[in-house]
Amino acid sequence: MQPMFESLLKAEQPSMRIDGLLGLAEASGEAGADAERVRAIGDPALRTVAIQQCLGLSLLKPAAIQAMLAWSDLPAYDRVLLVAEMNRQRQPWETSLLQDAPSSAMAETKSLAAMLQLERGNDATWREVLEKLAKVSEDDRADLLKRLAEAALHYQLKASSGPLLELTANSRGADRLAAIAAALSLQPEAGRAALLAHLN
Repeated sequence: MQPMFESLLKAEQPSMRIDGLLGLAEASGEAGADAERVRAIGDPALRTVAIQQCLGLSLLKPAAIQAMLAWSDLPAYDRVLLVAEMNRQRQPWETSLLQDAPSSAMAETKSLAAMLQLERGNDATWREVLEKLAKVSEDDRADLLKRLAEAALHYQLKASSGPLLELTANSRGADRLAAIAAALSLQPEAGRAALLAHLN
Protein backbone atom coordinates (compact mmCIF):
# COMPACT_ATOMS: atom_id res chain seq x y z
CA MET A 1 0.00 0.00 0.00
CA GLN A 2 2.91 2.37 0.60
CA PRO A 3 3.54 3.14 -3.10
CA MET A 4 -0.13 4.00 -3.54
CA PHE A 5 -0.15 6.32 -0.52
CA GLU A 6 3.07 7.99 -1.72
CA SER A 7 1.50 8.61 -5.12
CA LEU A 8 -1.49 10.24 -3.43
CA LEU A 9 0.87 12.72 -1.76
CA LYS A 10 1.57 14.13 -5.23
CA ALA A 11 -2.07 14.36 -6.32
CA GLU A 12 -3.55 17.69 -7.35
CA GLN A 13 -6.63 17.26 -5.15
CA PRO A 14 -5.90 18.41 -1.58
CA SER A 15 -8.10 15.72 -0.03
CA MET A 16 -6.16 12.99 -1.81
CA ARG A 17 -2.84 14.38 -0.60
CA ILE A 18 -4.08 14.31 2.98
CA ASP A 19 -5.41 10.77 2.45
CA GLY A 20 -1.93 9.75 1.28
CA LEU A 21 -0.32 11.33 4.34
CA LEU A 22 -2.74 9.66 6.74
CA GLY A 23 -2.39 6.32 4.99
CA LEU A 24 1.40 6.41 5.29
CA ALA A 25 1.16 7.48 8.93
CA GLU A 26 -1.17 4.63 9.81
CA ALA A 27 0.98 2.15 7.90
CA SER A 28 4.06 3.25 9.82
CA GLY A 29 2.66 1.94 13.11
CA GLU A 30 4.23 3.37 16.25
CA ALA A 31 6.28 5.90 14.26
CA GLY A 32 3.13 7.77 13.26
CA ALA A 33 3.14 10.68 10.81
CA ASP A 34 6.42 11.88 9.38
CA ALA A 35 7.02 15.60 9.97
CA GLU A 36 8.73 16.11 6.62
CA ARG A 37 5.81 14.56 4.77
CA VAL A 38 3.49 16.96 6.57
CA ARG A 39 5.76 19.84 5.60
CA ALA A 40 5.86 18.67 1.99
CA ILE A 41 2.12 19.31 1.68
CA GLY A 42 3.19 22.91 1.15
CA ASP A 43 0.08 25.07 1.32
CA PRO A 44 -0.15 26.43 4.90
CA ALA A 45 -3.94 26.12 5.14
CA LEU A 46 -3.85 22.55 3.86
CA ARG A 47 -0.99 21.75 6.21
CA THR A 48 -3.09 22.98 9.12
CA VAL A 49 -5.88 20.62 8.07
CA ALA A 50 -3.35 17.78 7.83
CA ILE A 51 -2.05 18.51 11.34
CA GLN A 52 -5.61 18.58 12.71
CA GLN A 53 -6.40 15.27 11.02
CA CYS A 54 -3.23 13.68 12.38
CA LEU A 55 -4.00 14.94 15.88
CA GLY A 56 -7.55 13.64 15.68
CA LEU A 57 -6.26 10.17 14.79
CA SER A 58 -3.41 10.26 17.34
CA LEU A 59 -0.85 9.94 14.56
CA LEU A 60 1.58 12.59 15.81
CA LYS A 61 4.28 11.30 18.13
CA PRO A 62 6.62 13.47 20.25
CA ALA A 63 9.56 13.31 17.82
CA ALA A 64 7.42 14.51 14.90
CA ILE A 65 5.81 17.23 17.00
CA GLN A 66 9.21 18.50 18.16
CA ALA A 67 10.35 18.64 14.54
CA MET A 68 7.29 20.66 13.53
CA LEU A 69 7.67 23.06 16.44
CA ALA A 70 11.12 23.89 15.09
CA TRP A 71 9.68 25.15 11.78
CA SER A 72 10.16 28.90 11.46
CA ASP A 73 6.97 29.34 9.41
CA LEU A 74 4.60 27.41 11.69
CA PRO A 75 1.42 29.49 12.28
CA ALA A 76 0.47 30.31 15.87
CA TYR A 77 -2.68 28.16 15.64
CA ASP A 78 -0.73 25.06 14.60
CA ARG A 79 1.93 25.75 17.21
CA VAL A 80 -0.59 25.99 20.05
CA LEU A 81 -2.30 22.76 19.00
CA LEU A 82 1.04 20.94 18.89
CA VAL A 83 2.12 22.24 22.30
CA ALA A 84 -1.26 21.21 23.71
CA GLU A 85 -0.74 17.73 22.27
CA MET A 86 2.67 17.58 23.93
CA ASN A 87 0.94 18.37 27.21
CA ARG A 88 -1.66 15.66 26.58
CA GLN A 89 1.10 13.14 25.94
CA ARG A 90 2.84 14.33 29.12
CA GLN A 91 5.92 15.43 27.23
CA PRO A 92 8.04 18.42 28.32
CA TRP A 93 7.44 21.74 26.58
CA GLU A 94 8.58 25.33 27.05
CA THR A 95 6.36 28.40 27.37
CA SER A 96 8.63 30.16 24.88
CA LEU A 97 6.92 28.08 22.19
CA LEU A 98 3.76 30.12 22.82
CA GLN A 99 5.27 33.59 22.59
CA ASP A 100 3.46 34.54 19.36
CA ALA A 101 0.07 33.12 20.40
CA PRO A 102 -1.12 35.98 22.66
CA SER A 103 -1.10 38.35 19.69
CA SER A 104 -3.24 36.04 17.56
CA ALA A 105 -6.50 37.46 16.24
CA MET A 106 -8.14 34.05 16.72
CA ALA A 107 -9.90 33.87 20.09
CA GLU A 108 -9.52 30.10 20.29
CA THR A 109 -5.78 30.25 19.63
CA LYS A 110 -5.19 32.91 22.26
CA SER A 111 -7.45 31.21 24.78
CA LEU A 112 -5.86 27.78 24.38
CA ALA A 113 -2.42 29.36 24.69
CA ALA A 114 -3.58 31.12 27.87
CA MET A 115 -4.79 27.81 29.28
CA LEU A 116 -1.43 26.21 28.51
CA GLN A 117 0.35 29.08 30.24
CA LEU A 118 -1.87 28.59 33.30
CA GLU A 119 -0.33 25.13 33.53
CA ARG A 120 2.98 26.90 34.08
CA GLY A 121 1.59 29.37 36.60
CA ASN A 122 1.40 32.34 34.21
CA ASP A 123 -2.04 33.99 34.17
CA ALA A 124 -1.23 37.18 32.24
CA THR A 125 -2.71 36.02 28.92
CA TRP A 126 -5.66 34.42 30.71
CA ARG A 127 -6.54 37.82 32.21
CA GLU A 128 -6.58 39.25 28.68
CA VAL A 129 -8.92 36.45 27.60
CA LEU A 130 -11.26 37.29 30.49
CA GLU A 131 -11.36 40.93 29.40
CA LYS A 132 -12.36 39.92 25.87
CA LEU A 133 -14.98 37.46 27.12
CA ALA A 134 -16.65 40.27 29.04
CA LYS A 135 -17.19 42.18 25.78
CA VAL A 136 -18.73 39.46 23.56
CA SER A 137 -22.34 38.34 23.31
CA GLU A 138 -23.66 35.67 25.67
CA ASP A 139 -24.01 33.16 22.83
CA ASP A 140 -20.45 33.71 21.60
CA ARG A 141 -19.14 33.54 25.15
CA ALA A 142 -20.96 30.28 25.87
CA ASP A 143 -19.76 28.75 22.61
CA LEU A 144 -16.13 29.64 23.27
CA LEU A 145 -16.27 28.45 26.87
CA LYS A 146 -17.73 25.12 25.76
CA ARG A 147 -14.89 24.64 23.27
CA LEU A 148 -12.30 25.63 25.85
CA ALA A 149 -13.70 23.20 28.41
CA GLU A 150 -13.60 20.42 25.82
CA ALA A 151 -10.00 21.36 25.02
CA ALA A 152 -9.10 21.38 28.73
CA LEU A 153 -10.42 17.83 29.04
CA HIS A 154 -8.80 16.55 25.85
CA TYR A 155 -5.39 18.13 26.42
CA GLN A 156 -5.42 17.52 30.20
CA LEU A 157 -5.16 21.17 31.21
CA LYS A 158 -5.85 20.81 34.92
CA ALA A 159 -5.13 24.41 35.90
CA SER A 160 -7.95 25.65 33.65
CA SER A 161 -10.59 23.47 35.24
CA GLY A 162 -11.34 25.72 38.22
CA PRO A 163 -11.47 28.98 36.22
CA LEU A 164 -13.81 27.38 33.67
CA LEU A 165 -16.13 26.22 36.45
CA GLU A 166 -16.18 29.78 37.78
CA LEU A 167 -16.87 31.31 34.37
CA THR A 168 -19.82 28.98 33.72
CA ALA A 169 -21.24 29.09 37.26
CA ASN A 170 -24.38 30.97 36.19
CA SER A 171 -25.03 28.85 33.10
CA ARG A 172 -27.09 25.71 32.71
CA GLY A 173 -26.20 25.23 29.08
CA ALA A 174 -23.66 23.17 27.15
CA ASP A 175 -20.77 25.33 28.34
CA ARG A 176 -21.54 24.46 31.96
CA LEU A 177 -21.87 20.75 31.21
CA ALA A 178 -18.55 20.79 29.35
CA ALA A 179 -16.85 22.55 32.25
CA ILE A 180 -18.27 20.01 34.71
CA ALA A 181 -17.16 17.11 32.51
CA ALA A 182 -13.63 18.53 32.39
CA ALA A 183 -13.56 19.05 36.16
CA LEU A 184 -14.79 15.53 36.87
CA SER A 185 -11.69 14.21 35.13
CA LEU A 186 -9.15 16.87 36.10
CA GLN A 187 -10.33 17.94 39.57
CA PRO A 188 -12.79 15.23 40.64
CA GLU A 189 -13.80 16.76 43.99
CA ALA A 190 -14.69 20.12 42.47
CA GLY A 191 -16.31 18.37 39.51
CA ARG A 192 -18.57 16.24 41.71
CA ALA A 193 -19.62 19.27 43.74
CA ALA A 194 -20.46 21.19 40.57
CA LEU A 195 -22.39 18.25 39.14
CA LEU A 196 -24.48 17.80 42.30
CA ALA A 197 -25.25 21.53 42.36
CA HIS A 198 -26.24 21.39 38.68
CA LEU A 199 -28.61 18.48 39.27
CA ASN A 200 -30.36 20.13 42.20
